[in-house]
Amino acid sequence: MCGICGVVGDRPRAESVIPRMTEQLRHRGPDDSGRSTSISGRAELGFRRLSIIDLAHGQQPMSSEDGRVLLVGNGEIYNFRSLQKELESRGHRFRSRCDMESVVHLYEERGAAALDALHGMFALALWDDREESLLLAVDRMGKKPLYYWHRDQLLVFASEAKAILEHPAVPRELEEESLHFYLAYHYVPAPRTLFRGIRRLEPGQWVRFRGGRLTSGRYWEPGVPQHPIGSAEAPERIRNALSAAVERRLVSDVPLGAFLSGGIDSSIVVGLMAQKMGEPVKTFSIGFDEGGYSETGYARRVARHFGTDHHEFVVHADAVEVLPKLVWHYDEPFADPSAVPTYYVSRETAGHVKVALSGDGGDETFGGYRRYSVMDRLAGLRRLPAPLAAARRSLDRLWARARSSKTEKLLRPLASRRSDPLAELYRQLVSRWPDELRRAALASSAEPGGVGELIREPFDRHRVEATTAAAFTDLVTYLPGDILRKVDVASMACSLEVRCPFLDPEVVDLAFRLPAKQRVRGRRRKIALRHAFRGLLPGEILTRGKRGFNVPLREWFLGPLAPLLEEIVLSRRARERGVLDAGVVEALVREHRAGVADRGSQLWALLCLELWFRTFLDRAEPGPVTL
Repeated sequence: MCGICGVVGDRPRAESVIPRMTEQLRHRGPDDSGRSTSISGRAELGFRRLSIIDLAHGQQPMSSEDGRVLLVGNGEIYNFRSLQKELESRGHRFRSRCDMESVVHLYEERGAAALDALHGMFALALWDDREESLLLAVDRMGKKPLYYWHRDQLLVFASEAKAILEHPAVPRELEEESLHFYLAYHYVPAPRTLFRGIRRLEPGQWVRFRGGRLTSGRYWEPGVPQHPIGSAEAPERIRNALSAAVERRLVSDVPLGAFLSGGIDSSIVVGLMAQKMGEPVKTFSIGFDEGGYSETGYARRVARHFGTDHHEFVVHADAVEVLPKLVWHYDEPFADPSAVPTYYVSRETAGHVKVALSGDGGDETFGGYRRYSVMDRLAGLRRLPAPLAAARRSLDRLWARARSSKTEKLLRPLASRRSDPLAELYRQLVSRWPDELRRAALASSAEPGGVGELIREPFDRHRVEATTAAAFTDLVTYLPGDILRKVDVASMACSLEVRCPFLDPEVVDLAFRLPAKQRVRGRRRKIALRHAFRGLLPGEILTRGKRGFNVPLREWFLGPLAPLLEEIVLSRRARERGVLDAGVVEALVREHRAGVADRGSQLWALLCLELWFRTFLDRAEPGPVTL
């Protein structure tokens, strides 16, 4: 895992900007650094290395044998050994055992088509002196980030936006339209960012810069397979696919371990690792002082079951003082509060290993989110004949069975909206702010097109059952925009590489070939996955519901974080900025303090946003602000 950056088409400078850019990426690669200028002098690439494979070699930038191709790459290519054998058989000579060297030689043979053969998580930049072009690309799932800025003959790129800001030509300006996306979903989806002119590559995308012009395309796009797998063969195929995915991710020349939440996904990963490793798996868990938010007991149960070398860390309320550091690392306001425990578990893990496997992606692929049950219920009600009263009676019976269920609370306001498309109802389920509240808060900024289409378009892209459409939508929006971004930034802030077996392309393809009812049926979720691993996991783990990293925002904003509402969110500085309607912000704070409504999620988003303004737009010097 590494940090990469570069500049193409810059005029000769007395002092290179690359050292300043790589310094901003030091946390992504503390072990080594490098920079190279192309033979033509038109491109300069920079690199920071976190050494994982072939520790003695593998320094970057890497060049082809004739020097015309120059590469910097971040991530891991899991099939590099087979690629290397093929390439050596055709006469290519390798100088290292590093996975990225195979990309250079493959590009020499195939050009951009080389991307089709790569399996892994990666962000790549390849300069071709013969064509005088730069190729940027990221992996199929968008696990590794890559940003770029372009004007005329100049292009600047980096693993993080803050490194791009080191170039003197790049302005620090707000892209106001992206604020609507941020409040709606609590992240800014690619290709947008909140920096005017800076863009982020989308999953499976390539961008080519040549002659001052940009072209782009997709070498891979996810789709819902049309040939389902039968329930009889599903368990063995799921076990085999995940077992192989875990084994591919155990290739490392440094110690590795696993995140263990005690949920089914991370427990499966740990169980499969325990079967394949010749020593106890090192596992790492996080908890909270507030007992209702902690899952450490389940994690301990799994650790005992598999005999792991287990480590725990408890997040205290005052630990959110790390927030300014997180705002700086995330580059953009990122309002998923589970970034806090993710950072802490990464920091704890990095003290013992350099690589960790995680269960991320299991919910999207095998149907783990509660909202999928909601969509299953809504679709069921749509199939009932008119009049609406009949559906209402069915809904009443559902409520009677589980009045306190969180699923029912999500379902209740949507069930009667029979005329609304399911895609629109799903958009409202995943939106963090009601539309009216978001528009009122951002009254000074015109709403751009596409805020709703971000969810509705992928939901309607394939004519499939509602829960499959919802999971597919999450796979291309929430997963890369929130989950994978959260884990990548939090882990790399601690110089830790995280690998995700559930997002192996073979596993993803297999999961979406399962009949919908094998993933979600009513309140039952991950049906096929649980069935496949019932001989591996303890029964209490196999049958428990999803919890996730639930952060006690309500309690924090009523307690230790309350002063930050006055000092940051309600400050004169924030009001005079004029981005948010001060009356709306004040009303949210009052409602939360009075207990009228739990506004913790919205207040966290506003706190992160104002800290981002202070970190990146109000000052030019790098580093977190001081509260």
